[in-house]
Amino acid sequence: MAENAAKPPGPRLRNTIRLLKKEGTPEMLRKDFVKQVLRRIKVDLDKVFCLQDFQARGIFDLTFKSEEYCRDVWQCFRTNEKKQPFLDFVFEALFRQEVRVVNVLMYNPFVPAEDVSALMGQYVNVVRPPEKSLDEFGMWNGTWRVWARFRPSEKGYEGVRHPPSSFSIGSNRGYLFYFGQPGVCRKCNEMGHNAEEEVPVVLNVFNHILM
Repeated sequence: MAENAAKPPGPRLRNTIRLLKKEGTPEMLRKDFVKQVLRRIKVDLDKVFCLQDFQARGIFDLTFKSEEYCRDVWQCFRTNEKKQPFLDFVFEALFRQEVRVVNVLMYNPFVPAEDVSALMGQYVNVVRPPEKSLDEFGMWNGTWRVWARFRPSEKGYEGVRHPPSSFSIGSNRGYLFYFGQPGVCRKCNEMGHNAEEEVPVVLNVFNHILM
């Protein structure tokens, strides 16, 4: 490895997926990465914001224009990771550790912000105290906005630990929602699919089976 090789970015990047070549696999050039990896699963290159390649370290950082499309591609990579050419890479969802806004609604509006923060702190790292969500008239609608950084978890959906969608603080019930929140299957209680989709079949970003 060259001593003056460019250092890769930090561990948290918005809308970004990192692909790292496994040890013992042949080096891959940027053009080959596009042809053999991205085009293999029909990634829309117009939706790619940036592709940074650090060939000396075997790293490709793929950044998309939208979080939604980034998650679609991530699911495609994970579905096909045991096939070539994806088998030669380690995948890391750099987007998953970003700060997200979690909306928390308590049925009892008198539950203090400190209790909401303490509850969230059991599952995520709270970046700043909860803030009231106001409507167009400046009135609080009962929802707290919590800025949170999700914690990595090998067993968690998409590699992070997710807070429960419904909960209780003492006798006070509430629920929460946020962008990218996984569904929960009623059959197996696992995150990421529902009872009607017990076995996911999406293999590429167009929902077509990869042959």
